Parts: sequence; C-alpha cells; structure tokens
Amino acid sequence: MNQYAGHDGTPLLMEKVVDWGIKNLDRARAHAANTPWELHSGIPLEWYTLSENLYRAYQLTGLTKYKEFGDVWRYDSYWNKFAETSAPTNAQGVHAYSHCNSFSGAAMAYLIEGDPRLLRILKNFHDYLQSSQCYATGGYGPAERYVFADGALGESLALRMDSCEASCCSWAAFKLAKYLMMCTGESRYGDWIERLLYNAIGAALPIVENGKHFYYANYHLGAGMKIYSHNPYTCCSGTYLQNVVEYQNLIYFHNDAALHVNLYLPSSVIWETGGQAVKLTQETRYPEAETVTMRLDMPQPQNFTLRLRVPAWSCGVSFKLNGSALNVAAQPGEWASIRREWQRGDRFEMTIPLNFRRAPIDRQHPDNTPIAWRSCVAPWSLHSRSCTST
Repeated sequence: MNQYAGHDGTPLLMEKVVDWGIKNLDRARAHAANTPWELHSGIPLEWYTLSENLYRAYQLTGLTKYKEFGDVWRYDSYWNKFAETSAPTNAQGVHAYSHCNSFSGAAMAYLIEGDPRLLRILKNFHDYLQSSQCYATGGYGPAERYVFADGALGESLALRMDSCEASCCSWAAFKLAKYLMMCTGESRYGDWIERLLYNAIGAALPIVENGKHFYYANYHLGAGMKIYSHNPYTCCSGTYLQNVVEYQNLIYFHNDAALHVNLYLPSSVIWETGGQAVKLTQETRYPEAETVTMRLDMPQPQNFTLRLRVPAWSCGVSFKLNGSALNVAAQPGEWASIRREWQRGDRFEMTIPLNFRRAPIDRQHPDNTPIAWRSCVAPWSLHSRSCTST
C-alpha cells in the first residue's frame, strides 16, 4: 500500500506486525519431504515462503530487522539442490506451488545481496520446471507435487484428475519469471508467463457465491474438466485476485535505453526517457488474431529502442512501420529490437502467425501413446519404478 498507493501509515503498521512476529514466532520447523505425506509442505505449512515479503520490506524501508528476520526463513536446503544443476534427482515429491513460490524469496535475496549463485539457482529451477514438470499449458504439479523425470508427467494424464492448481501455480510462476526477466534481461522467461496467462489463470472458472472458487485444472485425457474446490476461500481464491492485479507488472519492462513489450494485450504505458514522457498504446485481439498494433505519442521526436518479445514457438514474425514493411531480426525466444528516432503518431505493427503445433509432454511420451494402468497411485510419487503394470 505504501509503495503503490503512497499510504503513509502502512510502514508503521507493518513494523508493529513484524516486531510481534520477531518476538513471538517459533523458529522450529521441519523441511518439506516426499514422505510421510504430512511433510509435503513442511511444518508449519509453507514456512519457507515468508522471506520474500520481509526482504521487500527491507528494500522499501532500509530497516535491517526485516532483512535479518527474512534470513530466518531462507530455504537454502531446497534452493541448493539447484546450485549446480537443472536436473536434481532429489527435488520431487514436495508441494509444487509453495516450493515454486519460495524461489521468489531467493530472487529477493539476490536483489539485495547480489550473490551470482542465487541467480544461477533461480535459472536452474526455472529450467527444471520447463524440462520435466510443465504441461503444454505452462501448468505444473499433478497432485500438487513435483514428479520424477521418468515419464511420470505423461502418466499423470491418465492417472490423475488434479493436474495443477491453476491460480496458485500461475501466481508463483508469474513472480519467478518476472524476477528472472528483470535480473537477466532475457525474453525467454516471458514465454512461460504468456502460456499461463491464457491457459491457466486466464482460463480459470470465476469465483462465485460464498467464496466458491476454481481449484484444479484437470487435463485427464479421457474426461478433462475444471473443478471447484469443496472448501470456500482457500489459497486459490486469494491468488486469483493477486494474479489479476499483477497483469500490469508483466506487460512492460524497461531500462534506461529501451522499452520492452513482453505481453500483447490491449493496454498502454507511459515511460520517461530523454527527459520526456513516451506513451505506447497497444490494440490487439491476440491470440485470437495475429496482429498487434502499437501507437506512440510523445511531445517531441525521441531516440530509443523498442524491444518486443518474439515467442519461442513462433515462426515468420514480421513488422510494419506506418504501413511499410520493416526489416527486423526476429529470432524466436529473443527480443526483436528496433532503435530509431520515433515520431509522435508512429503506428507500429507486429504480426505473429498463429500456427498449430504439438508439444511432447515428456521424453518418454513424445506422441502421448497409451500406457498401462499401474497399481500404485500415491499422489506424491507418480514414479514408475515403484509401480508394477496391472
């Protein structure tokens, strides 16, 4: 409230709350584990997600007690699994959403401390999810767990009715990808944001009467459906709202020299460069239509770079400026960069051909072939080596 709305009273309230926590909260905790079931989110539940906001409070106020209390809740025991690899053999079986969310604490620690090891951890964790845990939708976490990279994700389409928590998974992934884009400048992290925007939170059922809310996105091959939670006002009702207000933080990024467009949504942004305000307005029906139109408005002509995310899946992206074709390198998975002296009223078009494509769910199921039903259905394992065909 203080950062975004300028509310002067909230830092004092925040300090009172945190002072109480420093004095009264028990430091004892159990780390998450895949067995027994009760430890999937640690004890107390999800304690490892606390550090991010404490670090944000330190960044906002400069008060060292926020940093010190944030350090209490660091999750180095899990983060370190990704220090040297994006394919650890012992990261599975734990609660998917909250463990992804914990890496936002690692991101804030990196922004404060500047330790390159933390950034390497973040990048490796992202690549771990993309290579072995994500469906084509960007969702992850069948039965709310990470699975072994041995075909278990493909098997989940036949075995599970709870493919991912769309609202919570989107919230944690949005933050992680946003931090990575800010820290690395790489556009590839925006592809995950785009997939989740349209397929996960963007495709969620609405919250209805008495806090009834969408819980599981079910990708089951025989009878896919979307499922409301039996319980009102659980975590997904809160992250549903957080996702929606986060959209504005995911569309545009900038540095001193360039404005970056990450998402193609009807929107506008005002960015200050060269001592003046530049307004960019997007008009588009993407992804239902393949053309994105951007209009620029500024008091005087201005030199700057406009960078546009070229989706990693795309092919043949093209551009026009004021109706004339513009020759711009457009490598999938990277930024397309246009530097020029922009004029007031410039009309820029980007066309992203919409082509059907298939994506294998994992290496073991490249064509999503039928599999044998198995005798074990423990939701936290989904691990074929512990199963026998029936």
